[in-house]
Amino acid sequence: SALMACEAHERLGDIEDLTMSFYTSGTGGAGPTIVSATFLLLAEPPLNYKDGHAVRAEAWGNRRKVDFGAGVGEQPVHLLDEPEVYTCHEHLQIPNVSSSFGTAPDIWNWMFAACAKALPAEILANRSLMQNVAVFSMPI
Repeated sequence: SALMACEAHERLGDIEDLTMSFYTSGTGGAGPTIVSATFLLLAEPPLNYKDGHAVRAEAWGNRRKVDFGAGVGEQPVHLLDEPEVYTCHEHLQIPNVSSSFGTAPDIWNWMFAACAKALPAEILANRSLMQNVAVFSMPI
């Protein structure tokens, strides 16, 4: 995604707004790794940039629909702390940057939202625990 942003920046010149949206169906073939990584990312309020200033938002907040085109259609995404946000802001000097993620089935999105609200960051940041939760939840 950061590489696509770099290419867009090269082709279009200065970019004022960059909104990255990611969507997978299930684990996207990554197995429990993507689920575990998502739990870990929920431990941090997502970094966004607005008018050049860093702003933190609610993890897995700001649910919105994004049209991913034919075959996928409109799908829900949520704010998530992605490293590309910082990279694109700092290195490409884009003043407004955000990143959102969503998955199917939608019950996973609601589960991530509930975990972000109910679990303390210390638990969500525990790598081995979140890996075990991800493996346990795979049948869902």
